[in-house]
Amino acid sequence: MPFLIRFYIIISLTCLSTLSCTRKSVKKTSSWQTINSDLSVLKQDKLILYKTALKNYSPEILVNNKEKLSSLEINDENIILAINANFFDENSHALGLLINDSKLIKKIHRGGSVLTGLFLYRDNSMLISDRNPTLLKDTITGFQSGPRLIVNNKKLKIKNPKSTTYRSGVCIDKKQNLIIYTTKNLTTATLPEVQETLLSPNIDCKNALNLDGGDSTQIRVKAKKENGEYFEFNNYNNTKVPVLFILRKKPAVKFIP
Repeated sequence: MPFLIRFYIIISLTCLSTLSCTRKSVKKTSSWQTINSDLSVLKQDKLILYKTALKNYSPEILVNNKEKLSSLEINDENIILAINANFFDENSHALGLLINDSKLIKKIHRGGSVLTGLFLYRDNSMLISDRNPTLLKDTITGFQSGPRLIVNNKKLKIKNPKSTTYRSGVCIDKKQNLIIYTTKNLTTATLPEVQETLLSPNIDCKNALNLDGGDSTQIRVKAKKENGEYFEFNNYNNTKVPVLFILRKKPAVKFIP
């Protein structure tokens, strides 16, 4: 009997006797659900995610170190999404870069191993980068958080991989869509779990940044659907934070005859 035939028979018998050659389980993925022409939602694993191409929305920050803010307090109908952003100190002062409406409010925080990433938006383009001050030119909206989770579709090493808490963050996918996410209500996750979900084929994050989590994790969404009704969601967290990252409706374009 030829050697190759004998080899395959042996392997096949080994599989039957030990059940060690079963097919690998395929990870289940969900489908994005359309809210309107520029916003969709996805619930997958431990996360709930919102995706936009920023055709109808602008990313901005709301900063209020004195009074602080809760996403549940947002009553402006032009703000369709609000989520916590920067970490903050014991005096409730935001840590790290803040740029709003092209104005530098706070400089980059250079030290430490947590606040390693910047989210920068400028003239309909955006990026998640390291703490490189040369990238700030022409930035309209910018803030700092961390750690960075994914860089060029590759997971970065997490310092405390078993630590679990409520999570929130942002990512930019391969098509330059912005994805904003939190853990589902009353659900905690490790950062490696978040990384795995963000790299799923139906999410496909190219670069991702962790936001302040734990008790600060909050999100409020109220967006008009195509049928005129409203999609609404919040995680019932009214914790006040100094900075909220928001999506604001762009002004309607007026055509002059």
